[in-house]
Amino acid sequence: GIAPLNFCPSRHVEVPVIVAINGMCVGGALNFLADADIAIAADTAWFSDPHVTMGQVSGPEVLQLAAKASFKAVAQLALSGAPHRITAQRALELQLVSEVVAAEELAARADEIAAMIAAQSPTAVRATLSILRRRVREPIAAELQNAWDLVVAQWEHPDAMEGPAAFAAKRPAEWAAVS
Repeated sequence: GIAPLNFCPSRHVEVPVIVAINGMCVGGALNFLADADIAIAADTAWFSDPHVTMGQVSGPEVLQLAAKASFKAVAQLALSGAPHRITAQRALELQLVSEVVAAEELAARADEIAAMIAAQSPTAVRATLSILRRRVREPIAAELQNAWDLVVAQWEHPDAMEGPAAFAAKRPAEWAAVS
């Protein structure tokens, strides 16, 4: 009963969405990174995608990230699971974020970027943002529904239960045979 990506703000607002990542950006949090128009990170932030480690499909978030950043880096992030971590500096190099700042400066920098944007023509900002969002979303629009369908379908697979159980028991997962 969960509608795909309806929790992501840029689907509902016509103003820029800025995310400031402080700490870990893991799994489902990657949706907010993928959805953001501008992403900045604290120098102590890190990124990981444990979906496959938990027997889950990493779907819409990696599709959207791959449309904005390095496909190969996003593939490695999504397919390597929990053991693979990307530092903030590496995320900058891979264009997952646009800026890295000291952790103690993160909130102030996000506010500064927001203030710069707010000082511009609102109609020009909205029109420009519409162009930018369309540039990223239109090529992958059909694939987004398919990605969500695959995520939901995996919820019924035995691996979707085994991954969290293995994690909780601190043991290696025993995955179902591929059919």
